[in-house]
Amino acid sequence: MLGRSARARRRPSARTVVAVAAAVVLIAAGALWWWQRDTPAEAAQRYLRAQWSGQWVEQCDLATLSWRQVIYNGYPFADCDAYAAAARKADRADAAGASSPSAGAPSTLAGFAAYRADTEVDVRVEELSSGDGRARIAYVVALQYRGDDRAGFDALWQGAPAEDRGTVEMVDDEGWRVAGVDSQG
Repeated sequence: MLGRSARARRRPSARTVVAVAAAVVLIAAGALWWWQRDTPAEAAQRYLRAQWSGQWVEQCDLATLSWRQVIYNGYPFADCDAYAAAARKADRADAAGASSPSAGAPSTLAGFAAYRADTEVDVRVEELSSGDGRARIAYVVALQYRGDDRAGFDALWQGAPAEDRGTVEMVDDEGWRVAGVDSQG
């Protein structure tokens, strides 16, 4: 038989083919996940846009577990869905003119809920530093109000521009997550 042994003529078993195919699929899926994940600046931008737009679940999902305790305002929410439900309830109370924000309302946004639907949110970010699974991002959030109660909206800012600026601390924790925000107003 032209020098071929019986072992050389065997085809791989079905198990071997399935195992190799599964390994290739897993490697491809992992590479795709790694390639498509946010940069630190993109994750910070998504977090800030979610915060100012009232997308509470996304804001919470983009926060580290320790930062969630800060955005939860000390309340013991079980998860991001519970936080989002409380934040929506606080937004409704805030929009209805309640004198103080309800449980779960981010303090930086107190009074803003009544104007959120008529406000365009522009978030600009710039990476200041990164390395060793950490990044520091500078940001400016500019708000453009398009509604009818301009005087009420302007009163929130007490004569200052309708913007927020500061830095965001990011950590790579199975994807980039917010570990802290330092707002300078």
